[in-house]
Amino acid sequence: MTPLHRPTLRETLAAAGADAESLERAADTLRRADDAALPWYIRAATGFGAWVAACFFLGFLTLTGLFREHGVNFVFGAVILALAVWLSTRDKGGEFVRQLALVLGLSGQGFVLASLEILKLEIIGIGLFGAALAAALLVLHRDPVHRFLCAGGALTGLLVAAGKAEIAWLGEALVVAALAVVVALGGRPEARRAPPLSGLRVPVRFGLLATSLGVLAFSLGKELRAEWMSPVTSVGLTALLGVQMFRDMAALGAAPARRLLLIPVLLVVGYIAQSAPGVAAALIVLGMALRERDTLLLLFGVVFLAVFLGGFYYELALPLWHKAGVLALSGAFALAVRGVVLRLLPSEGRA
Repeated sequence: MTPLHRPTLRETLAAAGADAESLERAADTLRRADDAALPWYIRAATGFGAWVAACFFLGFLTLTGLFREHGVNFVFGAVILALAVWLSTRDKGGEFVRQLALVLGLSGQGFVLASLEILKLEIIGIGLFGAALAAALLVLHRDPVHRFLCAGGALTGLLVAAGKAEIAWLGEALVVAALAVVVALGGRPEARRAPPLSGLRVPVRFGLLATSLGVLAFSLGKELRAEWMSPVTSVGLTALLGVQMFRDMAALGAAPARRLLLIPVLLVVGYIAQSAPGVAAALIVLGMALRERDTLLLLFGVVFLAVFLGGFYYELALPLWHKAGVLALSGAFALAVRGVVLRLLPSEGRA
C-alpha cells in the first residue's frame, strides 16, 4: 500500500476480519443514510421523475391498443403488481425505485380492478375482491404510502360491498370496528415499534382512520345520514369512547368510584352523536393523541372535531341567538368536563 493511498471503509473492515455478509450490511446502511441525507427537493424531483416515467410508459402502452381486452388488462395488471412488490422489497435504488414501486403498484391495482368484468362479478363481488387484493398488498408491498392507501382501500371495498348488500347496520359496524382497530393499534412508542407490526402499524392505523373519518364527514348532511346511518354508529362510537376514557383513567390511577363521574359526560356526547356521530370519533382521536403524544393524531382530532361540531351547530333548528346560547353552554360544559377530569386524576397524574 502506497503512502498516498487511504484505505476505504470496506478495506478497513475486511482487514479487521469482517465477513462478506457484514460488509454488505454495512454498505446497505451507509447507502440508506446517504439517501436519507439528500435534500428534500432532490428527493421530490427524483420521485416526480419516477411518476412521469411510469405514466409515459403506461400511456404508450394504452395508445398501442393493447388494453382493449379485459383479459389483457388483468394479466398486465398482475405482472406490474408483481414487479412493484419486487421493487418495494429492494433496499437499493433510492427514492426513484421507491416511487416507481408505488406508482406501479397503484396502476396494477387499477388494471386488475378495471378488468373484473371477465369474472362476471357484481358490485358486491368487486368490492370484496378489491378489499382482498388491498389486504394482500398490505402485507406484500413494503412502501408505507402504498400500505396506507391499501388499508383505506380495503375498508372502502368492504363498505361498498356492505352498501350493495342492503344490510343497514353492516357498514356502520365496519366504521366502528375500524376505529376500534385504530385504538387497539395504539399504545406506548416502544410497543408501536415492536416486530412484526413495526412496518404495518402506522400506515394501517392512519389508513383506517382517514377512511373512517372521511365516511363520517360525508354523512354530515341530514339526508345522507338518514339514508344510511342509524343509532348503531352513534351508540358504538360513544361506547368505544367510554371504554377508552375508563381505560385511560385507570392507567392514570383514578379511583374506580370517581370514574363513574364520566357517565354524564358520555351521555351528553351520546346525545350530540345522534346528530353528529363524528364528534365522538374525533374525541376518540384526541384521546389517543394526548395519551401517545402524537402530533399527527392531534391534528386529525382537532380538524375533524371542528368539522363535526360545525356541522352539528349548523343543523340545529334554532334562531341564531339561541344557537349562540347553545355555543356558550357548550363552552361551559367543556370547562366543567375539564374540572371533573382534573378531580378524577391523582396529584401525580395531573402533572
